[in-house]
Amino acid sequence: MSSSIGEPFQLYSTNTSAKKLSLNSRLVYTTYNPRFRRHATLTIQGDGIHVVDVENLHSVVSHSVGDHVSFSAPAFTRSVVEDNNIRFSITYAVIKQAPEIVKADRERTIWIMKQTLAGLRVTKDERKSVVVRHHLLNF
Repeated sequence: MSSSIGEPFQLYSTNTSAKKLSLNSRLVYTTYNPRFRRHATLTIQGDGIHVVDVENLHSVVSHSVGDHVSFSAPAFTRSVVEDNNIRFSITYAVIKQAPEIVKADRERTIWIMKQTLAGLRVTKDERKSVVVRHHLLNF
Protein backbone atom coordinates (compact mmCIF):
# COMPACT_ATOMS: atom_id res chain seq x y z
CA MET A 1 0.00 0.00 0.00
CA SER A 2 1.36 3.40 -0.86
CA SER A 3 0.10 6.92 -0.34
CA SER A 4 1.25 10.37 -1.19
CA ILE A 5 1.16 13.58 0.81
CA GLY A 6 -1.74 14.87 -1.27
CA GLU A 7 -4.06 12.02 -0.27
CA PRO A 8 -6.18 12.64 2.82
CA PHE A 9 -6.38 9.78 5.30
CA GLN A 10 -7.66 9.20 8.79
CA LEU A 11 -5.21 7.80 11.35
CA TYR A 12 -7.71 7.29 14.14
CA SER A 13 -11.39 7.80 14.78
CA THR A 14 -13.23 7.89 18.08
CA ASN A 15 -16.70 8.90 19.17
CA THR A 16 -16.06 12.17 20.98
CA SER A 17 -19.04 14.13 19.71
CA ALA A 18 -20.89 13.69 23.01
CA LYS A 19 -17.99 15.15 25.03
CA LYS A 20 -18.14 18.78 26.09
CA LEU A 21 -14.68 20.28 25.65
CA SER A 22 -13.42 23.63 26.87
CA LEU A 23 -11.78 25.97 24.37
CA ASN A 24 -8.36 25.42 25.96
CA SER A 25 -8.44 21.63 25.91
CA ARG A 26 -6.74 19.59 23.22
CA LEU A 27 -7.99 16.10 22.61
CA VAL A 28 -5.25 14.30 20.66
CA TYR A 29 -1.47 14.54 21.07
CA THR A 30 1.08 12.87 18.82
CA THR A 31 4.70 11.92 19.48
CA TYR A 32 7.26 10.33 17.19
CA ASN A 33 10.38 8.42 18.24
CA PRO A 34 12.97 8.31 15.42
CA ARG A 35 14.26 5.02 16.84
CA PHE A 36 10.82 3.45 16.38
CA ARG A 37 10.60 4.30 12.71
CA ARG A 38 7.30 4.50 10.81
CA HIS A 39 5.32 4.64 14.07
CA ALA A 40 3.58 7.49 15.88
CA THR A 41 2.06 7.45 19.35
CA LEU A 42 -1.37 9.05 19.75
CA THR A 43 -2.41 10.10 23.26
CA ILE A 44 -6.17 10.61 23.26
CA GLN A 45 -7.79 12.10 26.35
CA GLY A 46 -10.75 10.01 27.47
CA ASP A 47 -9.80 7.06 25.26
CA GLY A 48 -6.23 5.78 25.55
CA ILE A 49 -2.92 5.48 23.80
CA HIS A 50 -2.51 4.08 20.31
CA VAL A 51 0.68 3.30 18.40
CA VAL A 52 0.05 3.67 14.69
CA ASP A 53 2.11 2.34 11.79
CA VAL A 54 1.99 5.45 9.63
CA GLU A 55 3.32 3.68 6.55
CA ASN A 56 0.51 1.10 6.46
CA LEU A 57 -2.03 3.32 8.27
CA HIS A 58 -3.11 0.89 10.97
CA SER A 59 -2.92 0.67 14.74
CA VAL A 60 -0.36 -1.85 16.02
CA VAL A 61 -0.82 -1.27 19.78
CA SER A 62 -3.75 0.06 21.79
CA HIS A 63 -3.92 0.80 25.49
CA SER A 64 -7.55 1.67 26.18
CA VAL A 65 -8.20 3.51 29.44
CA GLY A 66 -11.67 5.03 29.06
CA ASP A 67 -12.94 8.47 29.99
CA HIS A 68 -12.07 8.14 33.68
CA VAL A 69 -8.31 8.53 32.99
CA SER A 70 -6.58 11.71 31.83
CA PHE A 71 -2.97 12.27 30.84
CA SER A 72 -0.61 15.05 31.95
CA ALA A 73 1.66 14.86 28.92
CA PRO A 74 1.84 13.09 25.55
CA ALA A 75 2.78 9.42 25.82
CA PHE A 76 6.04 8.20 24.32
CA THR A 77 6.74 4.74 22.84
CA ARG A 78 9.96 2.92 22.08
CA SER A 79 10.65 -0.43 20.48
CA VAL A 80 12.97 -3.01 22.01
CA VAL A 81 14.09 -6.49 21.01
CA GLU A 82 14.58 -8.98 23.83
CA ASP A 83 15.35 -12.70 24.20
CA ASN A 84 14.80 -14.86 21.10
CA ASN A 85 14.40 -11.73 18.94
CA ILE A 86 10.96 -10.98 20.37
CA ARG A 87 9.94 -7.38 19.66
CA PHE A 88 8.16 -5.28 22.28
CA SER A 89 6.72 -1.80 22.38
CA ILE A 90 7.13 0.06 25.65
CA THR A 91 4.91 3.10 26.21
CA TYR A 92 5.37 5.68 28.97
CA ALA A 93 2.43 7.86 30.04
CA VAL A 94 2.17 10.49 32.79
CA ILE A 95 -1.21 10.16 34.48
CA LYS A 96 -3.07 13.27 35.54
CA GLN A 97 -6.02 11.42 37.03
CA ALA A 98 -7.22 7.82 37.35
CA PRO A 99 -9.51 6.04 39.83
CA GLU A 100 -6.67 3.93 41.24
CA ILE A 101 -4.31 6.91 41.76
CA VAL A 102 -4.55 8.82 45.05
CA LYS A 103 -4.76 12.60 44.81
CA ALA A 104 -1.21 13.12 46.16
CA ASP A 105 0.22 11.01 43.30
CA ARG A 106 -1.58 12.75 40.45
CA GLU A 107 0.79 14.13 37.80
CA ARG A 108 3.61 12.17 39.48
CA THR A 109 2.54 8.70 38.33
CA ILE A 110 4.00 7.14 35.20
CA TRP A 111 2.40 4.09 33.66
CA ILE A 112 4.85 1.88 31.77
CA MET A 113 3.04 -0.43 29.37
CA LYS A 114 4.90 -3.25 27.65
CA GLN A 115 3.32 -5.20 24.84
CA THR A 116 4.67 -7.98 22.65
CA LEU A 117 4.49 -7.39 18.92
CA ALA A 118 4.16 -10.50 16.77
CA GLY A 119 3.32 -9.34 13.30
CA LEU A 120 -0.27 -8.15 13.47
CA ARG A 121 -1.04 -10.36 16.47
CA VAL A 122 -0.70 -8.56 19.78
CA THR A 123 -0.69 -10.23 23.18
CA LYS A 124 -2.05 -8.77 26.41
CA ASP A 125 0.00 -5.85 27.69
CA GLU A 126 1.77 -5.55 31.02
CA ARG A 127 1.45 -2.30 32.98
CA LYS A 128 3.66 -1.05 35.78
CA SER A 129 3.06 2.08 37.82
CA VAL A 130 5.90 4.29 39.07
CA VAL A 131 5.51 7.38 41.27
CA VAL A 132 8.23 10.02 41.00
CA ARG A 133 9.15 12.68 43.54
CA HIS A 134 8.12 15.81 41.61
CA HIS A 135 5.12 16.75 39.49
CA LEU A 136 5.70 16.24 35.78
CA LEU A 137 4.94 18.38 32.75
CA ASN A 138 1.33 19.41 32.37
CA PHE A 139 -0.38 20.11 28.99
